[in-house]
Amino acid sequence: MDITMIGCNLTTALHPTFWSTQDPGSTPEDDGPGKSSGTTRTLQLGVMFGVWYLLNIYFNIYNKQVLKVYPFPATVTAFQFACGTVIILLMWTFNLHRRPNIIRAQLAAILPLAVAHTMGNLLTNISLGKVAVSFTHTIKAMEPFFTVVLAALFIGEKPSFWVVSSLIPIVGGVALASFTEASFNWVGFGSAMASNLTNQSRNVLSKKLMVKKEESLDNINLFSVITVISFIFLLPSAILMEGIKFSPSYLQSATPVSLINTVGTALALVGVFLYSGAKRMKLKLKAS
Repeated sequence: MDITMIGCNLTTALHPTFWSTQDPGSTPEDDGPGKSSGTTRTLQLGVMFGVWYLLNIYFNIYNKQVLKVYPFPATVTAFQFACGTVIILLMWTFNLHRRPNIIRAQLAAILPLAVAHTMGNLLTNISLGKVAVSFTHTIKAMEPFFTVVLAALFIGEKPSFWVVSSLIPIVGGVALASFTEASFNWVGFGSAMASNLTNQSRNVLSKKLMVKKEESLDNINLFSVITVISFIFLLPSAILMEGIKFSPSYLQSATPVSLINTVGTALALVGVFLYSGAKRMKLKLKAS
């Protein structure tokens, strides 16, 4: 299950702009003084980001270890979706979060998102099984590039000059890291790139398809429904592709990292930071 998407949904739910789109009666600022409530929510958001990053680091390292011992990415991904499905069903059963009433129009909009989500997670795990964790996520730093291209093609969203400029160090850094990566192979590289395409297709499709307010779900329920559908999609495919297999083999975990590779990775990360800043600048200009 994509822990990054979990973090995005939880932190979005805590962000003040999320509440501004909800029913005014449910706005958290109404529960107390504005400053106190705002400070508390900012602290909550900061804690959530911290926990999200820590869990993401642990998840990726442990995921790599699992794929070394059990090199069947479709089965591993299906198992991750199965764990998520169990947690979601418990959440709905014990009313920890309101269970959604899915209508046909919602299901039709969610199915393409679930397909993209399934493929994105599967391709990421295929990449993690073939190359170093650091290299997979260096390649995945290219996600903003795919976001800009797909948004321009499918929803007509034109990027600003600063957004486009911020993509240059991302592309350059990923290219530099790829040329100098000791664990490089085309399957790992191609899978990570394809996961960028599918994950960002999911995000663009969600903007394009989930536009009607009466057909939209809150972030937690949307992700929950996508996870359950992804499990249903992937389970039979995993059995057909890999069956039920176990492998006792272990691979060496040490991957040498050169100076140029480190520079390329750092350059890509700087590009992601600049991209985020450029997007915020664009939103501020629109608001003014």
